[in-house]
Amino acid sequence: MRRSVIIGLLLLVMVQGAFAGGILTNTNQSVQFTRMLARNASTDIDAVYFNPAGITQLADGFHFALHNQTISQGRIVTSTFSYLNREKYEGDTFVPVFPNLYAVYKKEKMAFALGFGPIAGGGSAEFKNGLPDLEMPLSLIPLSIRAAGIPTSAYSVDLAFEGVSIIYGIQFSTAYALSEKVSVSVGARYNIASNTYEGSLKNVMVNPNAPALGLGGTLIPATNFFTAIGDPVTAMGLSDQEVDAKQSGNGITPIIGLNIKPSRCLNIGLKYEMATKMEIENETQKDLIAMPQFEDGRKMRKDLPAILAAGVSYRVSDPLLISVGGNLYFDKDANWEGREKLVDSNLWEMQIGAQYAVSENIKVSAGFQHTANGVSDMYQTGLDYFVGANAIGAGARIGLGGALALELGGLYTMYQPHEVDRVYPGVPDPNYQVTFDKTAWLLSVGLEYAIRK
Repeated sequence: MRRSVIIGLLLLVMVQGAFAGGILTNTNQSVQFTRMLARNASTDIDAVYFNPAGITQLADGFHFALHNQTISQGRIVTSTFSYLNREKYEGDTFVPVFPNLYAVYKKEKMAFALGFGPIAGGGSAEFKNGLPDLEMPLSLIPLSIRAAGIPTSAYSVDLAFEGVSIIYGIQFSTAYALSEKVSVSVGARYNIASNTYEGSLKNVMVNPNAPALGLGGTLIPATNFFTAIGDPVTAMGLSDQEVDAKQSGNGITPIIGLNIKPSRCLNIGLKYEMATKMEIENETQKDLIAMPQFEDGRKMRKDLPAILAAGVSYRVSDPLLISVGGNLYFDKDANWEGREKLVDSNLWEMQIGAQYAVSENIKVSAGFQHTANGVSDMYQTGLDYFVGANAIGAGARIGLGGALALELGGLYTMYQPHEVDRVYPGVPDPNYQVTFDKTAWLLSVGLEYAIRK
């Protein structure tokens, strides 16, 4: 029992949940994205990430951008497993600082770019009351005691954990205009992964009614009961436990791009991010069960999948710009230590957005994105699950005079709850359902500055 619970706890350090994008990848990489969503044909400063070949469309000179997003995400897991003390388990992720930094130097046909941002993960996930996956083995303690002929009806446990998982990316790229209509780009992103986890399992209590042992049905420490009946192994397994683990690693993502501008009004952007081999290494401070997969110093694969991104923007009139786009994530080809085999189909998403110039200095925009769910029911666990979603965003760009501009945006994501049927073998009531759901919103602000020549 102790072994199963701690394995579940340590799985959290393998999780890298995205806020917008694929299973692992964050695509919310600019304020413009949060207020418009369809950015794959961008020819603004955020093209450094979304359409690197499009930076040749910027004016000659230096361009700088510093953006930040404040993100709140809730995770809700509901289980009908009849032996649990509760049905609903909730976790919170709050990210006050989610930064993006972009810089471009453009001269004639050449452009050079630098980008920085959280490519995957970000913030901390805190579950103050645990999760059903972790509590289920403990919920069966009364059942096992009753099987030994001792009436027992209740248990309690203090189960909590907090995990932080993030991959920062530093991107370098160069773009060249082959003609007035066609540009190409090459580049690479250096990814730095850092996962930390702290968790505890304390105060496991049960209420056996065994007058011969002086027990009258009140809650007592489970360790005391199993010691009293001569089972020191189980008693030790239910003692207070803590886990403190870290993981780190790095990998390089080659990136190529193509921008086609057939006319003044139409622009097409294409980007391909190649698969990234990510190898993470354990640094375990507290590992009470010495499991091989969490052995201090062991290395494991957590690849970033290849991504194909495409977008089209069309200027309907001088003030009105319409954009559409989409991303395809090659999750099934990534190496996630076998977990990729639980992905049914490569995940995809589609976006549409519009921007309208109210005046020379003010532009307003809005957008919509649909993200499909391509994972199997077996992929979904309380600690690591993915559900489809629809997102809406809106915001504005405000010129502050000269070459300085303020970007403001907001994004709200409506997730699609996913219910799965589960079976827990060996108990009288083995069938139950688990529902996975999320909530998320973010607010973003950025400053942009250009020194034109």
